[in-house]
Amino acid sequence: MKALFSQLERNIQEEIRVQQEIEKLLDQQLSILIDGGKRGLPETLKAAEAGILRSQQLDTERQGLLGEIGQKLGLSRDDVTLAKVTELLEEQDAEPSLAAQRDELRQVIRRVKELNRKVSLLCRHSVHFIEDLLSVLMGKTDQVSRTYTRQGKVTAAGGNVASPKG
Repeated sequence: MKALFSQLERNIQEEIRVQQEIEKLLDQQLSILIDGGKRGLPETLKAAEAGILRSQQLDTERQGLLGEIGQKLGLSRDDVTLAKVTELLEEQDAEPSLAAQRDELRQVIRRVKELNRKVSLLCRHSVHFIEDLLSVLMGKTDQVSRTYTRQGKVTAAGGNVASPKG
């Protein structure tokens, strides 16, 4: 059982490292997009894709380890989660570092999701801006300018949003 916990701990540590790397790559993507450039973007996207693939592999491995641990703890395969295993182990005063690593992983994943949301929103804004510029270039200034809300929904432009109508 101790060997399984060691494998699970290594898996979580690797997942934290991978998620932190993805977080750095998302920061780079955000910087590239904000600066209006594209230099380095394909390489950054390719590295992020490799990180996501590695994260999926680690998740599959972690699910297998949790299944084995759960089986040894008498849990059904459907009831086994990292939180449940950590809870049971905390009750037994065993492996307290797993809870801390679980929490750290959750924090990193939360930050990655927020950065990904920002990158996606910025990409959508960029596409909208390009569409408006093309409309102006083609002389279609009678089109209503649109923008995206913080939630990513399309809305009519207002207030401080640049409009092709001036």
